[in-house]
Amino acid sequence: MRNSEVANQLNSQNLDTVLPSSIKTVGGRVFPDVRSSDGLADLRDIVDSYRASHAVAYGNVVPSSGIEYSIQPANNVNTELIAPSITEVVHLQALSFHNESGSTPAEITLTMGNAIISKQIVVGPNSHMGWNDILGYNIPDLVISAGQSLKLTITAGETEKTTIYASANKSCL
Repeated sequence: MRNSEVANQLNSQNLDTVLPSSIKTVGGRVFPDVRSSDGLADLRDIVDSYRASHAVAYGNVVPSSGIEYSIQPANNVNTELIAPSITEVVHLQALSFHNESGSTPAEITLTMGNAIISKQIVVGPNSHMGWNDILGYNIPDLVISAGQSLKLTITAGETEKTTIYASANKSCL
């Protein structure tokens, strides 16, 4: 890199730690002029380096990135099932609800942030249900990115006997 304000600010970072927010705080000028040409050249080098290492998987599912989630939420507590980190995008592929109670149905509310996806999902005693069983259709590939989270609340039933499972893949930003 050249000897510019951008190069000096990003000197101690690598491709894993360079985020758009850190680039926004340096550089200052947006339009190319004589004073900003070195900084713009540095940014172009950063983008080219990022493309070289991520272009193959950019926006696609990362191989061997399958992940399983499971929780047993407390009664009437909004509990995170999936909360991606700042550099993650999670593609939800399957979601199932397991109620091991012998006599009590479980009632579950599913939300993404503050938006309700499904309210009062009822899973009968000794039942195992997936999306298709509950809603009558499958919700393929729900995408969850940083700043969002998939949450569940059990509003009725024996929480210690209710488990929610999810299966997902991750992709590159």
